[in-house]
Amino acid sequence: MCVDVEVANLEIGISEILNLEILQSRYLPIGVSFGPISLMNWFSRRRIPASRAHLERMEWVIGSIDSAVYKSFGLSLSDSYWIRPCDSDLEWGSVNFFENDFSDDVGEYLMTESTGGVDLNSPSINTEGMVPKKWIVDSSGFRRLVKGPGRFTFWQYNEVAAFRVGKALGIPILPYALCDNNRNCFCPCMIKSGQNLVTADDILREKIPDHSSTETGWYDNDPHLYEILCGEFGKEYVDSILIFDYVVRNRDRHTRNIAKIQDAVTRKWIRNSPIFDNGSSLMENLDPFNDKAAVEVAKWVREDSRPFCSPHDIQINLVDLSPFLPKLKEAHDSGEIIAIIVDTYKTSRINVEIVSALAKYIHGLVGKLIKMG
Repeated sequence: MCVDVEVANLEIGISEILNLEILQSRYLPIGVSFGPISLMNWFSRRRIPASRAHLERMEWVIGSIDSAVYKSFGLSLSDSYWIRPCDSDLEWGSVNFFENDFSDDVGEYLMTESTGGVDLNSPSINTEGMVPKKWIVDSSGFRRLVKGPGRFTFWQYNEVAAFRVGKALGIPILPYALCDNNRNCFCPCMIKSGQNLVTADDILREKIPDHSSTETGWYDNDPHLYEILCGEFGKEYVDSILIFDYVVRNRDRHTRNIAKIQDAVTRKWIRNSPIFDNGSSLMENLDPFNDKAAVEVAKWVREDSRPFCSPHDIQINLVDLSPFLPKLKEAHDSGEIIAIIVDTYKTSRINVEIVSALAKYIHGLVGKLIKMG
């Protein structure tokens, strides 16, 4: 189902699609072909990855995560697709998580040491990514994605600092804020009911289905794809991502971390998404016990980049800097970047000398871009 449009009839086994009858192909997810394997792989890319922390413990309770996807009607907060049982008269309005309550059980299992039964009525099942995360409904009824650091040191601070730096540079970026006594961070849901978040990976699968460099099809380190994505998203938007990643030293801009928003029913594009998932940046590679970290910033910040080429100093040459120079100069001349980084990490327990050194280093990268422009 796509909202209330019948897209296909499925016969589902324990963890696979046994038979598939396409009813309305124009409503298939972008990047999905007409075969059951393609659709099953799409469901797999969209759900919790097998390597997510605490997942194995939860599977002892719920069975396989693939079967949990089907038991939860395949509902998500990243699109408007779902699975309706063939003998059911359920409608989108009564089941979707954009407008209806959902359980916290799955999220608690994946973020904490929670035990006991698990109510699978949760969008957290169909939430991809390696970082521990869960969906919640806040006191005002807004859907929020809460992300924790897990084994990813200082992840929550990196997300917030990267957002604030991006905002200062005039980059279209998703807001993040610290929460839970600074243990986690959260961001708003990027879409609403009746919309789909479609990744660049999905779009590339549609345009060049035989081009897949990995099992998940992230299309890394191929400068040719820069031109394709500029055509799909607009050059200025793609360039804004590369500039932002250059400044905050983000290493993880694979093509599932670039997306645009689609009307699920009309199939028309609405807008590019704000830039999201920026935690693999800034302090990610810091060893807090390295007593030379403050004077060796250049040795531990990440230089590798994605998705077109690596390192950052090579990938940035794809960019036309001229539209961004006014904001770059404004942020550099005011010293705003230094102030943002120092302020964001002040509760992180990272040595203030290390924070100050990183702030000056990032400030210097902005200056370097200005000179390049």
